[in-house]
Amino acid sequence: MKKLATAMGRRFVSAILPNNRIDDMKYRQAKLKGTQLLNDIESASNWTSDDKQDWVDDKAAELLHDMPSHFWEEVS
Repeated sequence: MKKLATAMGRRFVSAILPNNRIDDMKYRQAKLKGTQLLNDIESASNWTSDDKQDWVDDKAAELLHDMPSHFWEEVS
């Protein structure tokens, strides 16, 4: 493949490509992180389900915007 690419004036590369769109992966990670952070808030146990979902959505949007260094750390 390298010889063929070189003959065509190109270069050959190998890659591992995700099955899902990168934006979908980022959104899923942001929601997971938001949920993890919500679970660390003691007073959240008194919140309604809608309030919790709103908080996670807001936190996910914030995480996507800011992309903190811990963003891709595994969520337990």
